[in-house]
Amino acid sequence: MHTPLAALDLPVLGGHAFDRPLLLRELIVASKSMQIQHYTSPAADMLWDALRSRIVPDATGTGPDPALRLYVSRLRMPNRKLLNEAAVEAIFRDRGYQVIYPETLPLAQQIALFARAGAIAGCSGSNMFNLAFCHAEAEITLLVSPRLLHFSEMFFCHRQRRPLRIVLGHEPVGHPGDVHAPWTVDPDRL
Repeated sequence: MHTPLAALDLPVLGGHAFDRPLLLRELIVASKSMQIQHYTSPAADMLWDALRSRIVPDATGTGPDPALRLYVSRLRMPNRKLLNEAAVEAIFRDRGYQVIYPETLPLAQQIALFARAGAIAGCSGSNMFNLAFCHAEAEITLLVSPRLLHFSEMFFCHRQRRPLRIVLGHEPVGHPGDVHAPWTVDPDRL
């Protein structure tokens, strides 16, 4: 949290990291501006816009870079595996997309990439939550597991009236009811 707090000129006051459960007499926390799969608020929008304009000041007020095209991979994630993601990455790479693994990049770099990108594609999930920082004119393609349609990406795209292209995947046999089951996408549909 140090990167966003510093970008907003907010000091980290008495921050502590805990490596074990604690019993507290009192705990005061801010109310949530976004609850994944439930709601978002204008306060969240203001925070995302402020972070974007502070971390990527030159991206505010300019259009996206059509040459910067991102495929945001989940290949290294352990759950909700897109079984043919290596092939999907190759399809996007062949079409001029840069494949990124957000978990390997600093937060400021992730925000900058999303803020400047003219096109962003990737599998639904937390790897795509940086859509909160992308330009209103960016083209968004979301590959979705048939078992779990995240509302978060829809919240991020709706706030700027940005169109969202969804490619629904296929579920494998043998995982009834498991929202984190592996899945596939038809390469011909891409």
